[in-house]
Amino acid sequence: MSNVVEYDDQDAVKLAESFKKQGYLDKLKNEILRTKTETSGDVQMSQTFEEAVKKTVAETVKQMVSENENMIFKNRGTTSALIETQVLKDEYAMLRNDQIAIDIQKFISDKLIDNGLQEEIENELNKLQDKKENP
Repeated sequence: MSNVVEYDDQDAVKLAESFKKQGYLDKLKNEILRTKTETSGDVQMSQTFEEAVKKTVAETVKQMVSENENMIFKNRGTTSALIETQVLKDEYAMLRNDQIAIDIQKFISDKLIDNGLQEEIENELNKLQDKKENP
């Protein structure tokens, strides 16, 4: 005899929605953003991933505007779209420089394939399922 319980797609969707409504994804996202990173150069040696990315984006935007001052006179939406396109191009390559060498794609991928994170998500999903089955 097997202890495997069968669930249909609707059960999985409901469980995922419940997981999101409980705020677990936001909690996990914030934990990832608060992860300390090691940087080099003139930048503070230990800062959060979020701080490092914000600082690098600010420096990148400042550099882009200094190279093309007409950007500040354009429509704000157009300027934002142009900057976003440049930053996202080539997997955030623009955000890697001598001062901050954060490979954003690798950082996020490493966090998402972390066994601890997967176990934490599974535990939370199991708790939600248990609550549903045994109110």
